[in-house]
Amino acid sequence: MELCKNIISLIYMTLLKSKSSYDVIVIGAGSAGSSAALRARTFGTSVCLIEDQYLGGDCPNYACIPSKALFEGTELLRMVRKAKMCGIHISGLEIDFQKMIQSVRKVVDQVTGTPCGQAYQDFFQAQGIHIEFGKAVFEDEHTVIIEKKNDKIRLKAKAFVIATGSSLFIPPIKGITDISFLTYKDILNLSNIPKSLAIIGGGPVGCEFATFFGALGSKVSLISKTTLLDREDSFIGSFVEDQLEKQKVEVFTNTEIQRIFMARGSIYGIELNNFEHQEKTIACERILLATGKHGNILDLNPSKIGLQTTSRGYISVSSKLQSHVKHIFAAGDITGGFQFTHTAHKEGQIAGYNAACIARRKKGLKILDERVVPRVIFVHPEVACVGLSEEEAKKMYQSIRVVTIPLENLGRYVVDREPIGFIKMIIQTKTRTILGAHLIGPRAGDIIHEIALAIHLQIKVDVLDEMIHAFPTYAEAITEAASRF
Repeated sequence: MELCKNIISLIYMTLLKSKSSYDVIVIGAGSAGSSAALRARTFGTSVCLIEDQYLGGDCPNYACIPSKALFEGTELLRMVRKAKMCGIHISGLEIDFQKMIQSVRKVVDQVTGTPCGQAYQDFFQAQGIHIEFGKAVFEDEHTVIIEKKNDKIRLKAKAFVIATGSSLFIPPIKGITDISFLTYKDILNLSNIPKSLAIIGGGPVGCEFATFFGALGSKVSLISKTTLLDREDSFIGSFVEDQLEKQKVEVFTNTEIQRIFMARGSIYGIELNNFEHQEKTIACERILLATGKHGNILDLNPSKIGLQTTSRGYISVSSKLQSHVKHIFAAGDITGGFQFTHTAHKEGQIAGYNAACIARRKKGLKILDERVVPRVIFVHPEVACVGLSEEEAKKMYQSIRVVTIPLENLGRYVVDREPIGFIKMIIQTKTRTILGAHLIGPRAGDIIHEIALAIHLQIKVDVLDEMIHAFPTYAEAITEAASRF
């Protein structure tokens, strides 16, 4: 039986390779593109997935997976240093950065398979999805040309999903093009821990790498044009800034960079000017950019087919993820919305479903629902948020109540010697439903999903108070906050 299945699969894939036309073509094999291809395939549609780099996209190859594997190393380092509080004395502590990098590469290989994401390739092919490696360019509304190393092929489709992701936005800072800077993609290629590091950008990526390199002993300077994590509740940004400074990270907020220059030898100089017109120059060995993203759209030749894009290269889409060209959909970072792997996955599912509907001329396109999106910032201690910030809630609702309480006296925090924990819950007074929550402490990213579900189902805060939570656990923080209301 297994032999018959393998023969049938081989015949099917051979037929796909000879095809020049598909029901759905998905451009980009990251989280959004992969999900789109798989969802479109469930209709029985013929699907081709095009990728010009690595299957799986940024998250498993360069971003989420390797960065969290790195951070796991620094968390273990903190645990070792905390061991003496439990009467365990460890001597001869040493950081082997190259072995740390090697261990992270093994994690990436385990997730993706090598080369070029072989694990993903095997899985897609088992689902009957054809894969083409190369750069796609639109020739017309229904045709793409795939540029390979020594060849070009032309493919047609009834519907498309564009999921080409985003790339680092390089800000117009004087001197930045004259230096060799790092990005998140370069971390695994470092040969040693920088003695001094300037990180430009105060968003999640900048704050996470400031935490990581600070824990390894680098002299870190974090420079932000705004407050830290300015898309989150102001409470979060202030807290993270305070924690980073306690970890000996030098933080510059509301600060402009006037220019970057080579100071002496291999040391860079960065001229700063904050909004109070106070000038300062700092020196560093390396510079890491964490300055946001722009959409990867230009190579597709969007003007050729009338795709409308923003100044940052994002595709304008409707709530159905449909572009102005009705049979072309977009999902993930390329839409300019949430820049998360989990939202890209959900958007890909919706876009793939809708593209298959168009290809099969079926009605009933689905609408994307991103009202409730949990998000986690992997600093120390961990930060997790969902729903509205206090500032947003005050603008949208006449009557709200905010509960903010420290948690370090809860049983599990005391047992684990965790000195800091907070929860902030924003509740609509009239309906007693939760509008937003912000959690700080160990496993915050796991715990926040209980509140996310409550927001999604519009459950009253009283239900969370009534529900019994196991003792001693970090999740008791939810009961603690709910009971205070």
